[in-house]
Amino acid sequence: MPKTQGLQYDATWFMIHEPTWSEKLRPWLEKTFKQDKSLRLLEIGSYEGLSSSWLLENLLDIAKDALPGAVHLTCVDAWPGPEYKPLRDKCLHNLRTVSAAFGVTPDACYRVYEAPSEEVLPTLPGQFHFIYVDGCHKADAVYKDTIEAFRLVRPGGMIFWDDYCCATTPKEEKDQVTAGVNRAFAELGIKHEDVIEWGHDLVYRKKG
Repeated sequence: MPKTQGLQYDATWFMIHEPTWSEKLRPWLEKTFKQDKSLRLLEIGSYEGLSSSWLLENLLDIAKDALPGAVHLTCVDAWPGPEYKPLRDKCLHNLRTVSAAFGVTPDACYRVYEAPSEEVLPTLPGQFHFIYVDGCHKADAVYKDTIEAFRLVRPGGMIFWDDYCCATTPKEEKDQVTAGVNRAFAELGIKHEDVIEWGHDLVYRKKG
């Protein structure tokens, strides 16, 4: 879990992913930052911001001795309807809390887009080092997010999908995610041997 004190959340779904993220993703981020002197991350689907907080916390820790602006997190979530406002408020609070803990202004280290991913992603420039796909779980939405993620990730960068191989995802949701991802893979020419499973995440590293 993120180490920053004062975070607000009720859902703890991220806990099942955190061990693998700490064991495998964190070292990869460190290695990539050492090589590129920068890190740009994109999260599609932020909910209460628990995974967002982990990503931002680790980014700022990795770059604590670097120049301002060396790392950046982009979050995209529609939070559709008034019933989602408490979730959005927690996410924004959590990101502000993490950035404050590191003495970094929010504008310098993250940006949150409160809109559907199908509207936001096509407007973003590419070259993200890491993209986490965990937005709308309907097959068509997952397909579109995957197509855009492939465009947006830089050569050598990685894409993670939640709910494709996660053991705790309900079957109906997993079937939708699987259908969307597989459809995109078929269109993009990504084969089974091109992806791996890290714990409860499906992982693809873009060639190049």
